[in-house]
Amino acid sequence: MEDMLTVCGVEYRLVRLLGHGKGGYSYLAEADGKQVVLKQIHHEPCDYYHFGNKIEAECRDYKRLLDAGIRIPKMIAVDTEAERIVKEYLAGDTIFDYVRDGRSVQPYLAQVREMAAFAKAAGLNIDYFPTNFVVQDGLIWYVDYECNEYMEEWNFENWGIKYWSRTEAFEDYLKAHADGPKRNDPLLYRAARKGIFGKRMEFGKGSITDALFVYLDGDPEPDAIHEVDAHYRNRPVVCLTEAWKEQIEVQYPDATVYHRFMMKPANRFTLPKLPALPEGYRLAGMDEAAFETHPFSHGANYASWDAFRAEGSGAVAYCDGRIVASASSFLSLEGEVEMDLSTEEAHRGKGLAAACAARMLRDCMERGITVHWDAQNDISRHLAEKFGFEIETEYPVYWLPDSK
Repeated sequence: MEDMLTVCGVEYRLVRLLGHGKGGYSYLAEADGKQVVLKQIHHEPCDYYHFGNKIEAECRDYKRLLDAGIRIPKMIAVDTEAERIVKEYLAGDTIFDYVRDGRSVQPYLAQVREMAAFAKAAGLNIDYFPTNFVVQDGLIWYVDYECNEYMEEWNFENWGIKYWSRTEAFEDYLKAHADGPKRNDPLLYRAARKGIFGKRMEFGKGSITDALFVYLDGDPEPDAIHEVDAHYRNRPVVCLTEAWKEQIEVQYPDATVYHRFMMKPANRFTLPKLPALPEGYRLAGMDEAAFETHPFSHGANYASWDAFRAEGSGAVAYCDGRIVASASSFLSLEGEVEMDLSTEEAHRGKGLAAACAARMLRDCMERGITVHWDAQNDISRHLAEKFGFEIETEYPVYWLPDSK
């Protein structure tokens, strides 16, 4: 993949591939600090669909969808000669992600049926496959510009709805595209499954994984429910399936709940120009001397400095010769790291965390290391977004009450 593509004289840096459809390749791209979707038309054969002029079709369909009242991202630029289109980027999970991960799509069925009614009234069908719908702020957006003349057999109720739940058709698609979209499990959970961090217990079709957080996956089997009740109160509990979420919320209606933001893993970052650190502070990479002090417990999950230097990354800020802020990989797994940031309370609000994060992310980008950022609050999320991270999902964390 080229790093840069030009559309109508504007250069766009490609961040990552978003999808490969029958009409083209869609990339997350950016220019002047703004993220967009850049679609490069291709001419690969498709045995079930006939194309004319694809660029002309995209422009024509965009107007037809707007006129029909379908909620779609704005078209920003069209380069006919290069066969490239730039359109508004809408960050969020797709309906496909919701179905695959066991999350309810019930709140969005009324919206897609309203879109279907608008489309039918305009004599159109849109592509109701769930990868084409992004959820943002409670609304679904149809992010493809494809539409066709209305045919009853391809409307939502007769075709699309088959893929909006874990039906046999959806399961067949998953099997046929086993190398396609998968649930993005937390890195800590994946590390525990490989036996290099935390511990994991299997209970029939369910599991409990204790890896800093307590991850509940699969089905809530009776023995697993008892294990959670007996041993995992006053621990941060994360439900990876809708079945566990329903179980916890019914069994513990008085549980304390807060929300975190899992950002999409990335190995390319936006590195904005940051203000200089206040006088008396100094920024440095995590060297052996800093590593051996394990500031904020950073580096403690690595067997040695050599292991950290080979697989991890970090940066620290000093004041009066003492580390007062640090960004570090919490652990490493197969070329990926979990980011952790800490600043002493007396030194917060001075830009130390941002400076340490920028130093670490630059090192990771140069070395091709993929970074996972799990933001514990809005402050952390906004900082991650400053470096080009996007929200993968917002998720609840449960603290179960003490037993009475």
